Amino acid sequence: MENIHFHVIHLPMNILIAIHKYFPFGGLQCDMLRFAQHAADRNHQVTIATTQWDAPKPSKNISVTIIPKRGFANHTKLKNFASDVQKLIPNFDTTITFVRLPGFDWYFSGDDCYATLFPLKHSKLLLKFHPRYKTFLNLEEQIFNPDSKTSIFIVAPHQQQDFINAYNTQPQRFHLLPPGMNPNCIRPYENSAQVRRNNARRQLGIPQDAVVSITVGANLKLKGADRVIQAINTINQERAASKIHHLLVGKLPADLQQLAAQSKEIHALGLRQDIPDLLLAADIMLHPARQEAAGSVLIEAIASGIPVICSDVCGFKDHVLSTSNLVTSEPFNQEQFVQLTRTALDNLPKLTQTTRDYAAKNDFNARSDQMLQLMAGEQ
Repeated sequence: MENIHFHVIHLPMNILIAIHKYFPFGGLQCDMLRFAQHAADRNHQVTIATTQWDAPKPSKNISVTIIPKRGFANHTKLKNFASDVQKLIPNFDTTITFVRLPGFDWYFSGDDCYATLFPLKHSKLLLKFHPRYKTFLNLEEQIFNPDSKTSIFIVAPHQQQDFINAYNTQPQRFHLLPPGMNPNCIRPYENSAQVRRNNARRQLGIPQDAVVSITVGANLKLKGADRVIQAINTINQERAASKIHHLLVGKLPADLQQLAAQSKEIHALGLRQDIPDLLLAADIMLHPARQEAAGSVLIEAIASGIPVICSDVCGFKDHVLSTSNLVTSEPFNQEQFVQLTRTALDNLPKLTQTTRDYAAKNDFNARSDQMLQLMAGEQ
């Protein structure tokens, strides 16, 4: 008898996505919009609920619902947003939140566990009584406590154990995702890469033969920009010629703007949309972050073909270890970071080739598809 094959057809879903505020340069915001666009491209109907949308409206099959802000302090606005967005949930097939809001089917954990992180920075008394921290911890507890039905996407392995230790969350509720990134950062064919590299350097006024490093982040202080400026200045003082040029891409506080301005080799570029071209213009990424649950920008640098130095706090440090093996230890030590940077510069051709070989063997664009499959119950 002839075998008959039945194909299960998954109908388009009506998906609710929640994020407190949307602005185009935040890592979490980029993760959210990439997923939303991926879902819309596969004919799912997507609604993004937020209190603020500072960008052009997204593409087809995506609608944006603005929920009015209520309250004065940020934590009060977040608490009220959590309450208001609950009313939308029954109208959708499945729901996912990219910020700590209870009651959703899925939570995308783009940040580290507050219950683990906060006690390292604040006193027990402050955490117990300050309304800001009480609100954040309470919202987190509602998601991760054993009675919650929310399933959790995590982006780095350490996150799962931290949440289990803090809240006794059931392990089966966690789903580890592959790295996510802007697909435009994937290195093009070499002729195209070289043309874009040369054009970017020309526009920045940087010599074509200079060695260029780069740091990218919406909050550059959090990503260790001060550590980078000090390291570049130290190394350039050792060099009579062929100074290292460094690109700082993102927001800098006033004190670091002044520090960067003291060196003509430090280029503070502000927030930029042309990250793929800037990565092609660079030779290495320096990312000694103070806090980084994952670090999509590290993956984007590797995909663009440049090696990375990062701090041990970065969730995606394993990919850096697999390419450059240049990860600082904790607690952070400035001299170690300077020495790792020297080592990288002395071995740049070899590190670059290792990075490009690694990027060629890995698919860094599977995250959104895996999320959709899990949300549709296909895995």
